[in-house]
Amino acid sequence: MDGDPGSTTLITIFTFADFLGQYWPQFFTVAIFLCLIAFISAGEMAFFSLTRDEVEEYRKGNDRKSKTVTDLLQKPRFLLATQLIFLNLVNVGLIIVSSVAISDMVLRYGWNDTDFQKLMVAILEVGIITFILLLFGEITPKAYAVQHRRSIVVATARLMKMLRTLLFPLSWVMINSTKFIDKRITKESDFASKENIKMAIDLTSDEDSPEEEKQILKGLIDFSSKSVKAIMTSRVDMRAIDLDLTFKQLVEQINEFGYSRIPVFEESPDSIKGILYVKDLLPLLDQKEGPVEWQKLLRPPLFIPETKKIDTLLEEFRERRLHIAIIVDEFGGTAGIVTLEDIIEEIFGEINDEFDNEELIYSKLSDKEFVFDGKTALDQLFEVTRLDPEYFEQARGDKDSLAGLILEFHGKIPARGDVINFNGFEFHIESVVNNRIRRVKFVLPENIEEAASA
Repeated sequence: MDGDPGSTTLITIFTFADFLGQYWPQFFTVAIFLCLIAFISAGEMAFFSLTRDEVEEYRKGNDRKSKTVTDLLQKPRFLLATQLIFLNLVNVGLIIVSSVAISDMVLRYGWNDTDFQKLMVAILEVGIITFILLLFGEITPKAYAVQHRRSIVVATARLMKMLRTLLFPLSWVMINSTKFIDKRITKESDFASKENIKMAIDLTSDEDSPEEEKQILKGLIDFSSKSVKAIMTSRVDMRAIDLDLTFKQLVEQINEFGYSRIPVFEESPDSIKGILYVKDLLPLLDQKEGPVEWQKLLRPPLFIPETKKIDTLLEEFRERRLHIAIIVDEFGGTAGIVTLEDIIEEIFGEINDEFDNEELIYSKLSDKEFVFDGKTALDQLFEVTRLDPEYFEQARGDKDSLAGLILEFHGKIPARGDVINFNGFEFHIESVVNNRIRRVKFVLPENIEEAASA
C-alpha cells in the first residue's frame, strides 16, 4: 500500500473532511462577521458620499425608505458613532474567533517546535486576518459603495436605524466625551497654531518687507475667528437719529455726524426702525412746500447677534449689497453697529477718510508705561505692549476692551486717580466721564515672568 496514489488521495480527503468537521463552526462565524463588516463599511461609505442633491431628494421623498434615510442623516454624528462602534465590536469578535481557531490548527496540524508554533500563529493571525479584513471588509465594499451609493444606502438604512437605537447609550457617551475633550483642547491648539503662523510670518519675511504687509497677513489669520462684538462700535459711541426729527433738524444732525448711512430709532436706540442713506435725501432738498416725509426713505435694517463671525458677515454684506448692520444682544436690545469699513480695517488696518477724527488711541511713555483710551480693544493692547494674552485670560471673561477688563476684575467703576493692581500690572485711571473709563495709564511690572506666575 505504501506509495499507492489512491490510498494517498483517500488519506488527504479524510484529513480534509476531518479538518472541516472540526473547524466549520469557526469558519462559518468568521464568514458571518466578515459579511457584517463588509455590509456596514459599505453603508458608512455610501451614506457619507451622498451629494447635496441626493440628500435633498431623500428629504422630499414620501416613501418609508426615504424617511428612514432622512432620519439617519439628520443626526450624522450618531450615525457615524453607531457604525464605528458596531464595526469595532464585530472586528474584535472576528479576531478572537479566528485567533483561537488558528492557534488550535497550528497545534493540531503544525510542528512540534514550540517557538516555531508561536511564530506561525503570529504570522497567520497578523498576515491572513489583516489581509482578509482589508480586502473583504474595507477596500472591496467601500469601492463598490462609492459606485452604487444610493442602492447601498437604501439596503442598509433599516439595519443602521436598528443599530442606532440598540447602541444609542454607547454612541451618546462617545459623542459627548468627544465634545468635552474638544472644548478643552481646541482653544489652546487654535491659539498655538495661530501664534506659530504669525511667528513664521516674522521669520520668513525679509528685513526690507514693509510692516504693513506683515500686519495684513496676521490680520487674515485672526479674521475667521473674530466675532462682530470685537470690532463693533458700541451703543454708547453709536450715532443714530430720532424718527421724530423734522427735516431741518435731520439735516443739522447729518452735518454734525458726517456719516453716509445712519441708523434711525423710535423712542430709544433699542428700537431701530431703519437705516437712512444720506444720498436718498438729495431729491428732497428742492422741496419747498409742505412737510418733508423723510421717514419713507428708510431702508430695512440688518440685525445680527454679537456672536456672528466677521467672515460670515462680510459674505452676507457682499450678497445683500449692504454696508452696515445693527448688533443685538441676548435680550434683543441694541448693542452697537458694525460696518463694512470695520471689517476691512481688521485686515488692512485703520482707514481714515476726510470725515474721521484722528483720535489718539494710545501713546507710549516708555518701555513700561503706556496711555490707552478706555475703549481700546484688548487685542490691540496686547499687540502694542507685546504681552501674551494668557496673562489676562482668566480675568477678562468675555470682555474685549481695556475698560471692560478693568471692570471685570475690579468689580466696580473706578474713580479718577485710582490705581488698580492686578498681578503686578498697574492701571492708573486718568479720566472717567459719565461712569465710562476714558483714559488709562498702563504700567508693566519690572519682571513680567513673576507677574505671569502670580
